[in-house]
Amino acid sequence: MLKSSAHKKTILIVGGSFGGLTAIQYLNSDFNVILIDRKSFFEYTPNYPFTLLDSNYIDGMTITLQDFAKTHKCQFIQGTLEQLFQDKALIKQPNEEILEISFDYCVISTGSQYASSIKPEKQIQTIQQRKEQITQQIQNLLNFKKVLVIGGGPVGVEIAGVLSDHYKNLKVHLWSRSKDLLSSFPEKSRILADQMLRKQGVAIEYNKEVKELPIQEFDQVFDCRGNVYAPNFMIGEFSQYVDSQGRIQVDEYCRLKNHKNIFCIGDACLTPNNESKMCYNAAIQGQFTGQNIISLEKKSKCLKKLEGTANVFLITINQKEAIQCFGSRVSQTSTSNKHSYQNKAIKSLQGSYFYSFVSSFSRRIIILISGCSKKKQPQENKQS
Repeated sequence: MLKSSAHKKTILIVGGSFGGLTAIQYLNSDFNVILIDRKSFFEYTPNYPFTLLDSNYIDGMTITLQDFAKTHKCQFIQGTLEQLFQDKALIKQPNEEILEISFDYCVISTGSQYASSIKPEKQIQTIQQRKEQITQQIQNLLNFKKVLVIGGGPVGVEIAGVLSDHYKNLKVHLWSRSKDLLSSFPEKSRILADQMLRKQGVAIEYNKEVKELPIQEFDQVFDCRGNVYAPNFMIGEFSQYVDSQGRIQVDEYCRLKNHKNIFCIGDACLTPNNESKMCYNAAIQGQFTGQNIISLEKKSKCLKKLEGTANVFLITINQKEAIQCFGSRVSQTSTSNKHSYQNKAIKSLQGSYFYSFVSSFSRRIIILISGCSKKKQPQENKQS
């Protein structure tokens, strides 16, 4: 059993993605931090479509969690959370052995999955395995003639756009369940997406309800109909916090009700704001959670409440063009911005300049979208 340090309390971070890694960078100086993840690496998933053009792209959008842990002075253990308790967790390691870890605080940041291989599946444990998977995917695409992308949200639009732009041998079909693409986005972005994709030869069909994947009609089907959640570790008394879709319900402080030492952030959680599942929203939640845990240890009577969300989107259409949405403001921009954000994120995780990227950048986005001034930072609220 792993126990708390004699001098520092232990924080267990479950999930090494945007939210979890951000929280660590606020907490590693004052706590004994243990990071758990089923795979051995972090991947900048927003830029997954670019890997379908060149498998070597994966090298610039990944970092091993062991390297991250070494740089940020925390402990990394590869494994899967099997069961959560009030003050301990059972972790299944790759060798199938169960490790019991005691904690003072726990931050769940287990993310989500897609039906297709947009995010690394459970069997993908290393960067090399992920690269081999993508290399095989590219080889298949070079030989395919017809592919289908299901889902008219940002992920489906990006994959359809990148494939139709790069693979001239492919006929790309895009099916949307709604009457347009990007249905929750501003009208101008919906119109732009339709026009730009059709110009690239994408066959778009609307109002398509898919019950079974038409795998016989296409060489490959990319199922991009949203996140899939499977918090199998939330059993017993914790099952009451899981909604019908598998999301973990939290309060305005990203905490489980009646469990003030257990937090959940990122894709895995459902906050009162029900914000978009984007990487920077997860990072913002990681930031607030880290600050609140520090406040709890200082016996502060006030915690920061997560107010507002960052509605900023950069949607790739092809190798050069993207649609940018800042709230209701929509414009065409260069995909170079996406590469730039990725490079900054990876450098921040490597220890180069974390605060200048996650803290200032994320806060600036909130200010732009919410119309707040710098003097109106999220207010501290009395602890519930």
